[in-house]
Amino acid sequence: MDKLRINLLPPEIKEQAKKAAKQGLINRISIGLLGLLILATSIILGVVIQQGATINNLNANIEREKNRISGLGEAEAVVKLLKNRIDIINQFETKSYKQAQVYDLITGLIPSGIQVNIIKVSKTPSVVLQADTDNTISLQAFFDNLIDPVKNQGKIKSVTVESLNKNSAGKITLELSIKLAEGVL
Repeated sequence: MDKLRINLLPPEIKEQAKKAAKQGLINRISIGLLGLLILATSIILGVVIQQGATINNLNANIEREKNRISGLGEAEAVVKLLKNRIDIINQFETKSYKQAQVYDLITGLIPSGIQVNIIKVSKTPSVVLQADTDNTISLQAFFDNLIDPVKNQGKIKSVTVESLNKNSAGKITLELSIKLAEGVL
Protein backbone atom coordinates (compact mmCIF):
# COMPACT_ATOMS: atom_id res chain seq x y z
CA MET A 1 0.00 0.00 0.00
CA ASP A 2 0.83 3.46 -0.48
CA LYS A 3 2.28 5.15 2.33
CA LEU A 4 0.20 7.76 3.64
CA ARG A 5 1.56 10.80 5.11
CA ILE A 6 -0.31 12.64 7.56
CA ASN A 7 0.97 15.86 8.87
CA LEU A 8 -0.44 16.62 12.21
CA LEU A 9 1.72 19.62 12.84
CA PRO A 10 0.04 22.90 12.59
CA PRO A 11 1.04 24.93 9.50
CA GLU A 12 2.46 27.76 11.69
CA ILE A 13 5.20 25.53 12.96
CA LYS A 14 6.05 24.58 9.45
CA GLU A 15 6.14 28.26 8.53
CA GLN A 16 8.32 29.02 11.54
CA ALA A 17 10.72 26.26 10.56
CA LYS A 18 10.96 27.67 7.02
CA LYS A 19 11.53 31.14 8.41
CA ALA A 20 14.15 29.84 10.84
CA ALA A 21 15.92 28.02 7.99
CA LYS A 22 15.86 31.18 5.91
CA GLN A 23 17.09 33.24 8.88
CA GLY A 24 19.87 30.72 9.54
CA LEU A 25 20.93 30.91 5.90
CA ILE A 26 20.90 34.71 6.02
CA ASN A 27 22.85 34.67 9.29
CA ARG A 28 25.47 32.31 7.82
CA ILE A 29 25.79 34.44 4.69
CA SER A 30 26.04 37.62 6.82
CA ILE A 31 28.69 36.06 9.06
CA GLY A 32 30.61 34.93 5.96
CA LEU A 33 30.39 38.40 4.41
CA LEU A 34 31.37 39.99 7.74
CA GLY A 35 34.35 37.65 7.92
CA LEU A 36 35.32 38.56 4.33
CA LEU A 37 34.98 42.28 5.15
CA ILE A 38 37.14 41.87 8.26
CA LEU A 39 39.72 39.95 6.21
CA ALA A 40 39.69 42.61 3.43
CA THR A 41 39.94 45.41 6.01
CA SER A 42 42.88 43.64 7.70
CA ILE A 43 44.64 43.21 4.36
CA ILE A 44 44.05 46.86 3.42
CA LEU A 45 45.22 48.01 6.87
CA GLY A 46 48.34 45.83 6.55
CA VAL A 47 49.08 47.29 3.09
CA VAL A 48 48.58 50.85 4.41
CA ILE A 49 50.92 50.22 7.37
CA GLN A 50 53.52 48.62 5.09
CA GLN A 51 53.29 51.50 2.59
CA GLY A 52 53.51 54.03 5.44
CA ALA A 53 56.72 52.36 6.64
CA THR A 54 58.06 52.33 3.07
CA ILE A 55 57.21 56.02 2.65
CA ASN A 56 58.92 56.85 5.97
CA ASN A 57 62.04 54.93 4.86
CA LEU A 58 62.02 56.73 1.51
CA ASN A 59 61.62 60.11 3.25
CA ALA A 60 64.55 59.29 5.53
CA ASN A 61 66.63 58.31 2.47
CA ILE A 62 65.63 61.54 0.72
CA GLU A 63 66.70 63.59 3.77
CA ARG A 64 70.02 61.72 3.93
CA GLU A 65 70.62 62.38 0.23
CA LYS A 66 69.66 66.05 0.63
CA ASN A 67 72.17 66.40 3.47
CA ARG A 68 74.83 64.61 1.45
CA ILE A 69 74.13 66.83 -1.57
CA SER A 70 74.24 70.00 0.54
CA GLY A 71 77.53 68.78 2.01
CA LEU A 72 78.83 68.24 -1.50
CA GLY A 73 77.60 71.73 -2.43
CA GLU A 74 79.64 73.19 0.42
CA ALA A 75 82.65 71.11 -0.61
CA GLU A 76 82.17 72.26 -4.20
CA ALA A 77 82.11 75.89 -3.04
CA VAL A 78 85.36 75.35 -1.11
CA VAL A 79 86.96 73.64 -4.11
CA LYS A 80 85.85 76.48 -6.38
CA LEU A 81 87.25 79.07 -3.96
CA LEU A 82 90.56 77.21 -3.75
CA LYS A 83 90.68 76.88 -7.54
CA ASN A 84 90.13 80.63 -7.90
CA ARG A 85 92.94 81.28 -5.41
CA ILE A 86 95.26 78.93 -7.30
CA ASP A 87 94.39 80.71 -10.56
CA ILE A 88 95.22 84.07 -8.96
CA ILE A 89 98.52 82.70 -7.64
CA ASN A 90 99.33 81.29 -11.08
CA GLN A 91 98.61 84.71 -12.61
CA PHE A 92 101.12 86.27 -10.23
CA GLU A 93 103.71 83.68 -11.19
CA THR A 94 103.22 84.00 -14.92
CA LYS A 95 102.66 87.75 -15.15
CA SER A 96 105.67 89.94 -15.51
CA TYR A 97 105.20 92.99 -13.32
CA LYS A 98 106.87 96.27 -14.08
CA GLN A 99 107.95 96.70 -10.45
CA ALA A 100 109.72 93.34 -10.61
CA GLN A 101 111.43 94.46 -13.80
CA VAL A 102 112.60 97.64 -12.03
CA TYR A 103 113.96 95.56 -9.12
CA ASP A 104 115.78 93.34 -11.59
CA LEU A 105 117.18 96.39 -13.42
CA ILE A 106 118.45 98.07 -10.23
CA THR A 107 119.92 94.88 -8.75
CA GLY A 108 121.60 94.17 -12.08
CA LEU A 109 123.36 97.56 -11.91
CA ILE A 110 124.71 97.00 -8.37
CA PRO A 111 128.33 95.79 -8.41
CA SER A 112 129.77 93.45 -5.82
CA GLY A 113 130.95 95.30 -2.73
CA ILE A 114 127.65 97.24 -2.39
CA GLN A 115 125.27 95.91 0.26
CA VAL A 116 121.69 97.02 -0.40
CA ASN A 117 119.57 97.68 2.69
CA ILE A 118 116.35 98.97 1.11
CA ILE A 119 114.89 99.28 -2.37
CA LYS A 120 111.50 101.01 -2.48
CA VAL A 121 109.66 101.21 -5.78
CA SER A 122 106.79 103.67 -5.61
CA LYS A 123 103.86 104.15 -7.97
CA THR A 124 105.32 107.41 -9.09
CA PRO A 125 108.16 106.55 -11.40
CA SER A 126 110.85 106.67 -8.71
CA VAL A 127 112.95 104.33 -6.62
CA VAL A 128 114.56 104.98 -3.23
CA LEU A 129 117.67 102.93 -2.55
CA GLN A 130 119.67 102.70 0.69
CA ALA A 131 122.98 100.83 0.67
CA ASP A 132 126.30 100.44 2.49
CA THR A 133 129.81 99.88 1.19
CA ASP A 134 133.40 100.25 2.30
CA ASN A 135 134.77 100.23 -1.24
CA THR A 136 134.82 103.55 -3.12
CA ILE A 137 135.66 101.85 -6.41
CA SER A 138 132.44 99.77 -6.17
CA LEU A 139 130.55 102.95 -5.30
CA GLN A 140 131.96 104.75 -8.36
CA ALA A 141 131.11 101.75 -10.59
CA PHE A 142 127.57 101.79 -9.20
CA PHE A 143 127.12 105.49 -9.97
CA ASP A 144 128.52 104.94 -13.47
CA ASN A 145 126.11 102.04 -14.08
CA LEU A 146 123.14 104.13 -12.90
CA ILE A 147 123.82 107.05 -15.25
CA ASP A 148 125.00 105.03 -18.29
CA PRO A 149 121.97 104.81 -20.67
CA VAL A 150 123.34 101.65 -22.27
CA LYS A 151 123.62 99.80 -18.95
CA ASN A 152 120.35 101.13 -17.50
CA GLN A 153 118.56 100.47 -20.84
CA GLY A 154 117.34 104.07 -20.94
CA LYS A 155 114.96 103.38 -18.06
CA ILE A 156 116.61 105.78 -15.59
CA LYS A 157 115.98 109.47 -16.12
CA SER A 158 118.03 110.88 -13.25
CA VAL A 159 119.77 109.91 -10.01
CA THR A 160 119.84 112.17 -6.94
CA VAL A 161 122.09 111.50 -3.97
CA GLU A 162 119.90 112.24 -0.95
CA SER A 163 122.61 111.41 1.59
CA LEU A 164 126.17 110.11 1.52
CA ASN A 165 127.94 109.48 4.85
CA LYS A 166 131.23 107.90 5.82
CA ASN A 167 131.88 106.85 9.39
CA SER A 168 135.23 106.56 11.18
CA ALA A 169 135.49 102.86 10.32
CA GLY A 170 135.38 103.75 6.62
CA LYS A 171 131.86 102.47 6.01
CA ILE A 172 129.95 104.56 3.47
CA THR A 173 126.16 104.80 3.81
CA LEU A 174 124.19 106.24 0.91
CA GLU A 175 120.60 106.99 0.02
CA LEU A 176 119.66 107.56 -3.60
CA SER A 177 116.49 108.75 -5.28
CA ILE A 178 116.24 107.33 -8.78
CA LYS A 179 113.75 108.88 -11.21
CA LEU A 180 112.60 106.45 -13.87
CA ALA A 181 111.86 107.32 -17.48
CA GLU A 182 108.23 107.70 -18.62
CA GLY A 183 106.40 104.41 -19.17
CA VAL A 184 108.72 102.28 -17.05
CA LEU A 185 106.11 101.89 -14.29
